[in-house]
Amino acid sequence: MSKLLPIWENLPIYFKQNLVDKLDFRSRQNLSACSKSERDLVDSCPISIHSLYIEQEDEEGFHLKISFSKNGTVLKFNCNNHDRGVSALYRLLSHRKTKIIFFDIYCEPEFSTSLDSFLSKFLEKRTAESSKLHVQHFSWNSGIPAEDTILRLLEQLKPNFLYWIRLNFVDIWSEEEKSEVVKKIVETEQWKRVGKIHLYDYKVDAYFKKFLHVDSLKICVEKLTEAMLLEVIEVTRTRDPPPGSQFVISASEEIKLDTLTSVFTDFHNVHRRLKEYQTPKIATLLTNESRCLVIIIWEKAIEATVCRREFLNEDFLKNHGVCVTLDMI
Repeated sequence: MSKLLPIWENLPIYFKQNLVDKLDFRSRQNLSACSKSERDLVDSCPISIHSLYIEQEDEEGFHLKISFSKNGTVLKFNCNNHDRGVSALYRLLSHRKTKIIFFDIYCEPEFSTSLDSFLSKFLEKRTAESSKLHVQHFSWNSGIPAEDTILRLLEQLKPNFLYWIRLNFVDIWSEEEKSEVVKKIVETEQWKRVGKIHLYDYKVDAYFKKFLHVDSLKICVEKLTEAMLLEVIEVTRTRDPPPGSQFVISASEEIKLDTLTSVFTDFHNVHRRLKEYQTPKIATLLTNESRCLVIIIWEKAIEATVCRREFLNEDFLKNHGVCVTLDMI
């Protein structure tokens, strides 16, 4: 007598959920296409996403690009139909425990109105959601007419899970419009608790101190003063960020130091693309018994790296792989 096979509909829900958790994305899609109950089952299970891209580079329209592992297969979905695209994105991120390592948004300036429409519909669909999105790295490369869209999207991210915010405002915004949106962003809970910030194409002189709570930083200012550099040095002494942390500040004007000039010497062991003609200055300042801050000053930029004294080269080269050696202490 043959054994009776279990009937899928009669299996316990936890068993089904454990099984779905083992399925890849395409298998989940096939299962969810069977019936509404199976679609609900798939939606009830979290999924780990390595990278999620929303992008538009040409007239083809928006695409969702999804990868579920590092260097894994990238699945590409056309989102020309915004309603279908928004529904697909909403379902993908519907589970409160779904995690995303990299969430990147890229759009050429001429298509920014379409991006605003797409994201606004997605945010409206999430209005009733109480849970935040588990995103570790958030990257924005666009400018859009409605300045509150990026703010609303940022506020959807879980503050104690988010580690890195990278913002690149393109030229569709004026300096005044960029200032208005940055003024609001730096007051969000997400911004205040993030560990790493990169902000491009906007000079943050007016908000400089709002950026110093992080462990790693890339920003631009109009004029980098000695007082700003002293602020960075003080932060590394009082907060003791982890080895390899780097503070990069670019300026529009040439950097001139007042009282700190004597601690810097010429440094020939560092090379940068487009900067080969420059010989930067370098200084190593002790922040405590075991840590130091290695500061390189270019003509219009500084790079300050937190290093352990015993592993100076190792920590320094995390961010300066083209350097030969660093013989300072």
